Amino acid sequence: SVAVDYYRHTDDARHKFLSYYYKGRVHFNAKDYLTATSCYMEAEQLADEVGDDYLVGLLYSELGRIYRLYYDYPKSLEAYQKAADCYGRAGKIRHRNYMWFNQSSVFRNMNQHDESELLLRMILNLTKEEGGNTLTNLCLGGLVMSCIEQNRISEAKVFYEELTLL
Repeated sequence: SVAVDYYRHTDDARHKFLSYYYKGRVHFNAKDYLTATSCYMEAEQLADEVGDDYLVGLLYSELGRIYRLYYDYPKSLEAYQKAADCYGRAGKIRHRNYMWFNQSSVFRNMNQHDESELLLRMILNLTKEEGGNTLTNLCLGGLVMSCIEQNRISEAKVFYEELTLL
């Protein structure tokens, strides 16, 4: 609050953005999601002035998380896509991939399994080139769950076996 009060009346867009963003994070951690959203919306007004795609990506990632908590899946998807775009422009490829994973989870929550699986397979292809990582495991697990939810047990078994080999 002190930082917001200080930077609110300055022309320092970056620090003003950061003060609202971090105030939002504090409120999010305190489970005060309404106030957190309000702070994030203030920061979003400054996104174009900040000129830092990584920071703006962080903001949209948090907005996506809050919208998802409130089951506002369309807004969550939009925020996660904006975050992925920002991270891509910033060269933060792992961050971008995680935003795609978050989108795939939201699609699955909406029973849009084709969209979810398309993203998961795309991420898998990218992460396997890197030699696999936690995101690879998450994607395989997501594919297992999606297949089970659609009663495609033989496919789920294939993904599960691949997951246990990692």
